[in-house]
Amino acid sequence: MEKSLVGFVWKHGKLDTIKTLIVTFMTFPVIYISLEIPKIIVNDALGAGKEPVQFPTEFFWTSMDQVTYLVALCMIFITMIVLNNWLKYVLNNQIGLTSERQMRRLRFKLYESVLRFRIKRFQHMKQGEIVQSVMGEIDALSGFFGEVISTPVWQGGMLLVYMTFIFMQDPFLGAAAIALYPVQAWLIPKLQKKVVRLNKERVANVRRIADNIGESVGAMEEIHTSGTARWHLAVVADRLYESYRIRLDIFNRKYLIKALNNFMIALTPFAFYLFGGIQVINGNLELGSLVAVLAAYKDVSAPWKELLNYFQRWNDLNSRYEMVVENFSGEDVYDEARIGGGSDDPEARLKGDVALRGVNHGPASSGLHGASCAAPAGRATAVTGGEEGGRDLVMKIMAGLVEPDQGRATIGGAPVIDAPMPVVARSLAYVSPDAAFFAGTLKDNLTYALRKTPALLSDDEREDARRRLEEAGKTGNIPANPFGDWTDYAAAGVADAAGLTERILDLSAKVGLAEELYHLGLQARMDPKAHPDLAARILAARDKLREAAAGDREIADIVEFWEPQTFNQNASLLENVLFGMPAKARASIADYAEDGAVVALLDEAGATEPLLRAGLRIATQLVELLGAVDESSALLDSFSDYSKKDILAAAGIVEAAKRADWAPKDEPRRILLSFALAFVPTRDRLDAVDAALEAELLAARARLLPKLAGDARVVGFGDERYSPALSVSENLLDGKRRYNRRSAWRRFDGFLEREIEAGGLRPGITAVGLGAQVGPGGGGLSAASRRRAALVRGLLRRTEILIVSGVAAGAAPEEAAARAAILEEMKGRTLIMALAAPELAEGFDHMIEVKQDGGLREGPAERMRAAE
Repeated sequence: MEKSLVGFVWKHGKLDTIKTLIVTFMTFPVIYISLEIPKIIVNDALGAGKEPVQFPTEFFWTSMDQVTYLVALCMIFITMIVLNNWLKYVLNNQIGLTSERQMRRLRFKLYESVLRFRIKRFQHMKQGEIVQSVMGEIDALSGFFGEVISTPVWQGGMLLVYMTFIFMQDPFLGAAAIALYPVQAWLIPKLQKKVVRLNKERVANVRRIADNIGESVGAMEEIHTSGTARWHLAVVADRLYESYRIRLDIFNRKYLIKALNNFMIALTPFAFYLFGGIQVINGNLELGSLVAVLAAYKDVSAPWKELLNYFQRWNDLNSRYEMVVENFSGEDVYDEARIGGGSDDPEARLKGDVALRGVNHGPASSGLHGASCAAPAGRATAVTGGEEGGRDLVMKIMAGLVEPDQGRATIGGAPVIDAPMPVVARSLAYVSPDAAFFAGTLKDNLTYALRKTPALLSDDEREDARRRLEEAGKTGNIPANPFGDWTDYAAAGVADAAGLTERILDLSAKVGLAEELYHLGLQARMDPKAHPDLAARILAARDKLREAAAGDREIADIVEFWEPQTFNQNASLLENVLFGMPAKARASIADYAEDGAVVALLDEAGATEPLLRAGLRIATQLVELLGAVDESSALLDSFSDYSKKDILAAAGIVEAAKRADWAPKDEPRRILLSFALAFVPTRDRLDAVDAALEAELLAARARLLPKLAGDARVVGFGDERYSPALSVSENLLDGKRRYNRRSAWRRFDGFLEREIEAGGLRPGITAVGLGAQVGPGGGGLSAASRRRAALVRGLLRRTEILIVSGVAAGAAPEEAAARAAILEEMKGRTLIMALAAPELAEGFDHMIEVKQDGGLREGPAERMRAAE
């Protein structure tokens, strides 16, 4: 990356900068004419000059009297003003465009640099520091990129135009106008140097504060159990004092510079009034010229201030740019070919034995010392021993995730650490319990490593695809659509998305993930258009399930089935009024309070007023129950269907409702309606719905049901339609589980499981589980499920080499079954797997043992197992 801000802008924004300069030069003659016209008006049109103009006079080949001449000059003057402002508008837009393009390029290049960091760099560079550098520290540059070259030219050019005009009127006044500029040009930069140094100190201190806060957040459990919160507060307080001291010093110096500037600028008009006035009195200078000079100097102070401000900002922002670039450069950053090298050659792979040669890395107790070994190609190798960290270190060095202090890891003799990322990814897969999961569906995460075929913007069908492609080219960004299909189906050995789903389900069954997928599928919402066959079979099974439940008294007592004339105590008030659910799915039932179509239906049925009354009762009781809690209180989690922000706003609504003339409008109305719509009487146990309100809501239902017949906006509970707003299990039930029979729900689960198996629905529901959201970091999955999902992700790629560390490594039956499945899948390919004990290496061909002294011992697995 370019070390200089000017170099960066000129290299990557040359064309935009040239366009900006062209517009800049167009403004100069317009500015000069707009200065000259007022002088002509005063001296000639108004007759205040030394030699009055004789009227009528010729002007642009036209004879004009005095008034006409004045009007013509004024029209030229206003034209110049309009033209000047239009050019400034174009210029500012061009500067903004250049700035935003260069900011986009810089952030992209910084993020690209992060992806090229060697793994060891992340050991001393914190996540918060990287994010702060990419997003925060360079944010001030966003409006400056376009000004780096254009502002000194524009403001300097305007200054030159104004000064030329002043000198043309009177050289003495011109000399007075520029007399103090050399002093300012010498003094201000000297004062600014100290401000620049202080800004560097401030940035470094902010990074240290971010590190302290980040460490505290990561060690919160330790802080709570150790009672060291006050020490951490003292550390941050000390850093905050340093920040306060530095910023105060910066403010003092900045405002001193500003005060000196303002004082020196104010001295020049003093000289104009004094010496210029004497010249006018003595008849050596026309009044119009003095007036024009004063007007010009009033305007000249602006570009001079802008220039001084520019150089102050330049010193600050250039140093900031240099600090950030330096922070993202160095020997431990791979070159750019590391990311894309070999991506065009699908046959470029690392093949052969996976070997360590003379590796020394880590501390004496848990590191490797003089370690050498080789996992033979096409065989299964078990790695044992090294419980204190050596075993895990062997696996990471082999995968190229750790660069040893001495020695190297090779595949077929080629160093792993130097191979391009696409080649390494095509050659090996690494599986560990620490596998990263991203917010999105489980399928997105399982197929994450197959995102290798860019969906190009040139093939994008979005309306603004052409502009996106054009801007990507102008800003050096990748011309690809992240929302397109990036999946490399060939790498997974399938032809299309359907084949990929089948392959995922097959692997999930082998490693023990299928059960989790099935339960996720039961709780997931399904789009019937995406799974029409399964939706039809679920609807068919629903009738059979209700018949079967009716034949079992205990089961029938666990579910409150839907009846058109009955209020369901275990369903939300929205479901009770609509006797169904809106066809459009939302994140929660409370969100329907801002759905215009749903609110219109409630108004039409006459249900809105009783629902608002119920919402106010709920709000009142929430205030009584929760009291003055803040957003972090765990008590708010007791009402998960309600927004925490809305619950906290309830107190203000309840207080306002005490006024006799109060009526809920806008946001209070939405909040109360959301409380009511999501309220489930038996579950939430608040005294919000009495018999009278139930009757009102049932009457509203009776008015609404005839109108909803055939209405696509609502999927009724009596309809033969699948409801996308309900989960798969809720669509299977023709009712709601009774919350006062929770203890019997497990028995009902067994009943439901039998009916699902009998209907052949399990495979389809398991497939639906792939669409379940896993949450940030995979928080929606259990630790065991994350490990199994990592295995599926690794096996799905069908690489020649699979390295498995810390997954399926124990003696538990489910781990042994997963291990057997991995061995079967990797037959004929290279498998390197860490195991908890040598006796677990059944079915492995080769074994590597990490010894206590950090050395390695290897040999045939059978022989080494027998030796144990």
